[in-house]
Amino acid sequence: MRKIVRLLTSKALIVTVLILLQVIALCISIMYLASYYAYLRSFLFILSLIIGIQVINHRGNPSYKIAWIIVIMAFPLFGGIFYVLFGNKKMPKKQVVQNLASIKQMARYLKRENGYIEELKAKDLDAYKLAYYLEEHSGFPLYTYCDTTYLSSGEMYFECLLSELKKAKKYIFMEYFIIEEGIFFTSILEVLHEKVSQGVEVYFIYDDAGCVGKIPPHYDHKLQQMGIHCLAFNPIEPQLLIHMNHRDHRKITVIDGKVAFTGGVNLADEYINAKVVYGKWVDSGIMIQGEAVWAFALMFMQFYNFYSKDKIGNYDMYYHQNIQYDHTGYILPYTDSPLDEEIIGENVHISILNMAKQYVYIKTPYLICDHEVITALQLAAKMGIDVRIMLPHIPDKWFVHMVSRAYYTPLIEAGVKILEYEKGFIHSKEFISDDRVGVIGSTNMDYRSYYLHHECGVWLYDDAVILEMKRAYEKQCEECIEIDIHHFDHENIMTKMIQGILRLFAPIM
Repeated sequence: MRKIVRLLTSKALIVTVLILLQVIALCISIMYLASYYAYLRSFLFILSLIIGIQVINHRGNPSYKIAWIIVIMAFPLFGGIFYVLFGNKKMPKKQVVQNLASIKQMARYLKRENGYIEELKAKDLDAYKLAYYLEEHSGFPLYTYCDTTYLSSGEMYFECLLSELKKAKKYIFMEYFIIEEGIFFTSILEVLHEKVSQGVEVYFIYDDAGCVGKIPPHYDHKLQQMGIHCLAFNPIEPQLLIHMNHRDHRKITVIDGKVAFTGGVNLADEYINAKVVYGKWVDSGIMIQGEAVWAFALMFMQFYNFYSKDKIGNYDMYYHQNIQYDHTGYILPYTDSPLDEEIIGENVHISILNMAKQYVYIKTPYLICDHEVITALQLAAKMGIDVRIMLPHIPDKWFVHMVSRAYYTPLIEAGVKILEYEKGFIHSKEFISDDRVGVIGSTNMDYRSYYLHHECGVWLYDDAVILEMKRAYEKQCEECIEIDIHHFDHENIMTKMIQGILRLFAPIM
């Protein structure tokens, strides 16, 4: 009964119901007015026609455009208005300009002329081209002389993160999609509270939508009362606005400018298997020490200052001159934003597939991709590349898992190996290729990560951690079942129809 009451009084349900009521009220109003005013009806039909033509000619993703064209054609009376409210992904020009100015301010603190990019060019032209793209379009330079530690589980991530937080002397930056009171976050919060009492500056960002139902409302006020500078990103409100879809999915910790963390791990108990919700939870992350940590510090400060009224001061105050570690490879931190039209996360994934020579191993919780990614996966497999995708066998969202499985057959037919982790849920976001290239971060292989979320990650080249990622992958393969072409032969027609419909509208869900 308590669970039912909690569900019925949850912010997520209340906001969803209020938005649905607004949509219904809008539709009823339009239909009522159009029945009395013929010219209004004609205007709405013409508006839908014009917007449909605009959608077709837009440079955006074809799958996204097809889904919206169907909506507009099916509901010509208010389909155009729906697109204006929900489908037009362009942000207000003022916000885009302000974001660019904020990024330019941040760029002044980056030292890009370090010679590493030219050094990489002489070693590997394919790797150089991807690093060049990331430098130009994400804004962060290529680094070397860093130390990287692969954290192959949420438990390792938790232990290492807690240990490093306890060493903080000057500042802590933390940014996570999900936080939830429990063993994991309570342990972290106790350390943060202690550090604030010692004079350490603590800045924290969490996503309001990601935390709905997991923490009490206005939780940021509680953290602020503890002396923590806190931003609840993009608070959920019952508004018919596209920016409600834009979420902060990044996972970042920076401590004193000496160490940084990123990966797939959020601050909740299921990520360390202290609470079992979908079988065994598999996640991963990376700890970075050295000069690349400064990129993550700037990444955090730019984002915090852009969205918060409580500004972080002079960036130089947070710079730390790191020692140079042994030269074990190259590392390039990057971030992806829905405020521009550059789909960095997707382009990184496609580029790795295109430059692969022997294998590409992938971990992702979701597989809901556009034509470009599917084509790149298929082509790599058809060219003899060993392409493997590891996904959950126990889903966290049944309908998302159903859509993911709708992509299996064309990929398997092309030679891609689909592996489902039989013991539980895969939440890691990793690409590994040819023992020399790796990516780990927050980006899923789905439309939301590619087009709607703020994401981050690190691209690695010739770094020792890549082989550790590969060994962990191969070990987890032993706990997977491979899905073959006949796996879904006995699925009923209704399931296939639902999959088809969900896949069709996946880009706008």
